[in-house]
Amino acid sequence: ARNVLIAHADALIAIGGGAGTLSEIALAWVHGRLVVAFRLPGWSGRLADAPLDDRRRFGNILDDRVFGVDTAAEVVDLLRTRLASYLTAADISV
Repeated sequence: ARNVLIAHADALIAIGGGAGTLSEIALAWVHGRLVVAFRLPGWSGRLADAPLDDRRRFGNILDDRVFGVDTAAEVVDLLRTRLASYLTAADISV
């Protein structure tokens, strides 16, 4: 059920986590979602601030990566400033 939620979500926010969180992050990445990860112990912290793999997902988002954050305010700011470009890019990506 969570895979369906992630596939239809606009963005994913990861907080810590184990293997389940890792699979959720990977699924969101493959589906071209904005991925935000708290810099905490677990997979979110390990993947924060880097692309998940070497693929270039979007031509118009040059700094595409798992965006690392430390606070909820940073999450809100990222959603305000980045979400629209990801939603637009996902509509035109191949």
